[in-house]
Order: sequence, then C-alpha cells, then structure tokens
Amino acid sequence: MKTSTPKRIKKREFVPIFKRTVLVFALILMIVYLASLLLNSSVFYSESASMNALLHLDRDLEVANNLADEHFDDLYAIADQLQYADSKSVVDEVVYSYIGDDRFGDLRYYSNGQTFSAQGTVVTTEVNDALYALSESKKAGATAVYFDMVVEKDCIALFVPVRGSAYVDGLLSILPARELIVMDTVLNETACCTAIVKPEDGRILSGVCADDFSTSLGSNLYDFISTLTSDNYAVQSVTETISNHEKGTCTVDAFGVSYTVAVAPMDTFDGHILLVSVSISDQLTEMERTFINHIISVMAIAVVALIVSLVYAILYYRKTRRELSEALLTDPTLECANDEQFRRDALRVIYASKSNYAIVACTVRQYGFLYDNLGEQKTIEMLKYIVKVLESSGSGNETFAYSGDGKFMLLMQHTSDRAIRGKIHLFEAIINKLDILRETHTVMKFNVGVYHVFAGVRRRTVPEMMECASLACDYAKSNVNDPFVVYTETVNAEIARGEKIEAQMETALENHDFKLFLQPKYNVARDCIDSAEALVRWFDPNRGDYLFPAEFIELFETNGFIVKLDKFIYMEVLNYLSRAAERGEKIVPVSVNVSRVTAMSDDFLDFYVGQKKLHRIGDGFLTLEFTESFAMENYEKIADIVEVLHNNGMRCSIDDFGVGYSSFNILKQIPMDELKLDRLFLAAGKDSARDRLIIEAVMKLAKSLKMSIVQEGVETKELFDLVVGLGCDVVQGYYYAKALPLEEYRIFLNSNTSIKYKSLVK
Repeated sequence: MKTSTPKRIKKREFVPIFKRTVLVFALILMIVYLASLLLNSSVFYSESASMNALLHLDRDLEVANNLADEHFDDLYAIADQLQYADSKSVVDEVVYSYIGDDRFGDLRYYSNGQTFSAQGTVVTTEVNDALYALSESKKAGATAVYFDMVVEKDCIALFVPVRGSAYVDGLLSILPARELIVMDTVLNETACCTAIVKPEDGRILSGVCADDFSTSLGSNLYDFISTLTSDNYAVQSVTETISNHEKGTCTVDAFGVSYTVAVAPMDTFDGHILLVSVSISDQLTEMERTFINHIISVMAIAVVALIVSLVYAILYYRKTRRELSEALLTDPTLECANDEQFRRDALRVIYASKSNYAIVACTVRQYGFLYDNLGEQKTIEMLKYIVKVLESSGSGNETFAYSGDGKFMLLMQHTSDRAIRGKIHLFEAIINKLDILRETHTVMKFNVGVYHVFAGVRRRTVPEMMECASLACDYAKSNVNDPFVVYTETVNAEIARGEKIEAQMETALENHDFKLFLQPKYNVARDCIDSAEALVRWFDPNRGDYLFPAEFIELFETNGFIVKLDKFIYMEVLNYLSRAAERGEKIVPVSVNVSRVTAMSDDFLDFYVGQKKLHRIGDGFLTLEFTESFAMENYEKIADIVEVLHNNGMRCSIDDFGVGYSSFNILKQIPMDELKLDRLFLAAGKDSARDRLIIEAVMKLAKSLKMSIVQEGVETKELFDLVVGLGCDVVQGYYYAKALPLEEYRIFLNSNTSIKYKSLVK
C-alpha cells in the first residue's frame, strides 16, 4: 500500500520584478489616498460617533443595571429569610421589619393570589393588571412605569419569587420611579447628560447633567431636545429612536454643535425603561481623528518598507509555495499522506480502474486510553509502526492516509468483506508484535467502517465515500463484540436517528421533556408497597408520545450525556421526596439507577451525597442501583463507592444480576444491600426443575449474606406465585404495577397497595 508524494509545482511565468514593484507602489499610493478620503469623510465620523456613544452607553448601562440589580439582591435577601417561614405571622413579622427602609419603598408580599401590605393586610385599593401578571408569573421581573394608587406616585414594581414556602409566593417592592437609581454615579466623562426615560411619553424619571453643561434636563426629554434645537425633524428622530424600545442612536444639530443621542433599554427592568445619553459628537470622535493622522503617516512610511521587502518576497515565493503545497498534503508527525492527498490519490485510482474497491476507515480502539497509558512519544512510535505495516502490506493500486486522533483511511482492492476483515486482522496481529505494546501488555484493535465504492444506486464523490466510511466506523464503536460495520442505507438511517437524538437531547433536558416515572415494588411479607424504582421516559412533543429508555440510553452512555440525565432524574427524585415530606405525604424509599459512566465521573460522590444532605433526605430512603457489568469490571472502585454511600445513609443494589456476567465474586467482594434478579432468570429453559433450583440457590445465597431480593419482570400470576414460593422478598413488574408518572404514583401510594390493587393507568 503506497502513499504518493506530492509532485513539484510546474514553473510559471512571473511578471518581471521591476514591473511588479511599480504596480505595487502605485497600488499602495492609491490605497493611502482612498483611505485618507474615506477616513476624513463626514459619514465615517458620524458612524464613529454613533459607535462610541453606544460603547460609552454600554458602560453606563452596566453601572445602571448593577445599581438596579442591588434592589433585586436586597429583595432576594428577604426572600431567603422567608423561604422556611412556618406561618403567616412569621411572614408578616419579617416583612414588617423593613417598613421605612428606602431600599424597598412600599414592600408587599404576594400569597395565594392576593397582595398583602407590610402590615399583613390585604391590599385592595389597587387594580393593576401589570402587578397581577408580574405576581402570577412566579418569576423575578419588573413592571413598566405606572401610577400606584397606594403610594400615589409614578412607580416601578419589582417582584422576586419565594421558593419552598407555603405562606408566601413572592415579594413586591413598589419604588418611586425617580428614586430607582442615583444618576450621579452613572454619568460618564464624554456625556453632557444621562437620563432614565419612560419611552411612551419621553418623561424623565431620573437624570443628571455635566457641571459645564448649561441646559437643564427638565422633566421631559422631548422638551429638552426642543430647547437644544428648533429643528422639528431632529425632535422627531429622537422620538422615533426612543419609541422603538431598542438600542440605537440619532444626531441632533443645534446652533453649530452636533449632538449624538444614544438609547438603550435596561435589561434589569425588562426593557420597560430606557437609558439615554446626550454627547457632543466631536468629543466622541477626538481619538479617531488623532489616530487617523497617525495611520496616514505610518502608511506612507510603510510604502518604502514594502518596496524594499517586495524584491525578497518575490524571490522567496516559489520556494514557499512548493513547501506549503507539500505540507498541505502530508501529516507532519507521521510523514505520510493526509486526507487531502488520499482524496486525490483515491480519485485517480478509482476512476482509472474497473476493479472493486472499498474505502475503509480504521480507528484505533480506545485511542485516548492508549495515549494516556503509553504516553505521547510511545503512541507516536506505535502510529509510525502502523504506517510502516500499511506501506509494506498493500499493492501498487492501494493507498492510505492518516486523519489524526488514531484514525487511518485506506483504499483497498477487495473481493469480499471477509477479505477486508482478514486484512485488518492481519494488520492487528503484526502491529501487536511491537515491543512497546508487548512490554506494557497492551492490545491494539481497530474499529472499522467500510464503504464499497461501487455500491448503491447513486455514485458518490470521494469525500462523500470517506464520510460514509467514517460514519460506519463511528457506528462500529458501539458494537463491542464485532466492531466491523459496512455502510448501508440501514446503517445510515440508524446513524441519522442517533444524530437526531443527539441534536435534541440538550434541548429536551432544558425543556424538561425527560419525565420521572416511578414503578412500585411489592413487599411479599407485608402485602403492600415496599419501595419504588425511578425510571425515565422521554416525551416527544412532535409525536405526542414517550420514547422508552431502550431507544436512547445506550447512545447516551456512548456520548457521555448519561451523566447529565442521571443527575437530572436523581434531582427529580430528591425534589419529590423533600416536598412530599414537607407536605406530610406518605413516602417510601426510592431506588435510582446509576450508569457506569456516571459512577466513574470525578464528582459522583460529592454530587450524590451532597444533594442528599442539601435536600434533607433521611437515611434509608435512597438506594443507588449499579449494573452487574460495572461491578464486575471495577471491584475496587465500586467497593470504595459503596463504603462512602453506606456511611452517608444510602443503600446500594446490584441491578440486572444474571443478564450477562453473574459472577458470585461480586457478592463476595462488595457488601451490597440488595440483589435485583434480571427477568432472564424467569425465562423458561429446557429443564424447569433445573431453572427452579438455580433461582432458589441464588436467593438463598443472597439471603445468607443479609441481602434483600428483588425479582424484576414479574408480569403474570404464575410468575408471581413462582418467585414468592422460592422465598423472594420483593417483586417488581406489571403484575403489581407499571411504571407511573409522578402524579399517578402519588395516587397509587395513597391508595390500597395490596396485591389486589390494580392500577387504573393503562
């Protein structure tokens, strides 16, 4: 298998150096001339003034917003005090203590659809839709300026929610509009005056002027502009800019002086009021004028320097271009062809031959692990050895390239997929004889994706073929037992489905489309509900139906998103348990699944233990379920995890026991609290008596180790009678109850939960 070396670029005719020098010199002079015209134009300075005015206004806006945010911070401080208020009298006492505090104006609180004064009486004198809508929103925000009938002033109302209290939903701070912000701290050094304006009528709520500015702001911005100029068009321009409620600027010419008016909505007040600054345009562009003169001088000097360097540049041009061309076609580390060279070679070979070809993408499996285990130098040595093997193993019409991150692209002549597979296995066998791999007991394997060049109805371009092979290779990562995938439309559809899921998963998490379901477990001895398992369903609003975990969990474990999803479901369970306990509802322990990816994350224990403590969940109410496969692979790791969880009042369970590993060494090495038998234990074998003996033996062993037994997948009365007869402690399955949405689960929990109870949920 060969990699082609880039051919030298053919000699080209060049314009003589003298002619080029003259052309470049003339071009530079023209650029200098045009630049001077452009930079000194009135349009340029007008745009610069607008831009600079907005930059200064942004700084003013940040200061003003920070001052306004202090009101919200103060309100949140009170909200924190009210979070755990256990009676209305406590709420009244806290709110009443802030009467007379100028930071809050008229402080009120909102509860169960009513507004209360600081004295604890219902406020009935106001009829204000904006206040009602703000209170009902349950979100922090502000109203537009309105006339408050209690305060009898133009006011702005601020609202913050109070979380976790049954006696107060939120706080309202009714502040006189003129007292919102102390404008002296907002005015910047370039502005003549700065004001907060009500956009509907131009009323100035608060404002300040520079000491050397002779004109008073007054009470209305439009009247103020009218005092600066008699130009009605200028006044109209300012009016339109402000009424748009958007950031912008306009220019006002008054008695030979040009003013720039800059406008921006204040985000803290949801854009209901605007910050406006008025500046002298020439002062805004003073720096640009100085800078432009310097630029013109520098450009003139640069002309001479460019002419001197031009001679050297032209002579250097040929050599640089040739070397650059070679660099663009070669991987610098392995000194072999890269993807661009591969594309060119493959295009030449494929369409010049009638033989069957395949483009094969090979990625070193667990490349990141090998890199960490071997180190950078030894990893490069291994890759270079792979290059040597590929160079010596192919025919004259085959080629390859390195794409980076342990990935190679191969163009192979073939007769069948079996022949390709055989070649790959041969490559692996030769490569694994490398000393650095043998010394470190490391085995190198490939994930392989194959695209047959002449397969399919539509003839693809070479880059498209390479992309198809790469997609198949990526898909092969999930095939643990046979990571060899031939690209087909079925594979493409599966890849597309996975890409669609990945494209939607973050948005689905933000929109709470992942829903908590709880499946009750039945306690045989007590004839009632024992506990519940937290499960996840993905609601697809486009389909109007749920996706089950089998459709997305494996993909999430591959791409790492499972960590976010596990934490989300865990938090949903904690929120449910803590709120139910506060409301005095009946609750039972809940078990939560933990993927191996989540358990191996650095912050796993800190997060799970920390959140349990933060939500004040009692010991014994949480069980974390770990898969049998993870327990098999990481005895020491999971043993340490179990010890920490036990010390913090959490139970641990082995999930899906019997699904594939079933090593009794797990029971020996790790002190688990619960053993969940997979439904495969209930699958009928050739010898039912033998099946019964095996199940009975496993249950007796677990009980002797003081582990509780949970049998999954009990869907019929016959299976129920079987596992109960064998001594099973807890039964989980459709015979008792399906997985239920949270609200239906709460109904179930507060109903008759004996085995005779049948869920009404279909």
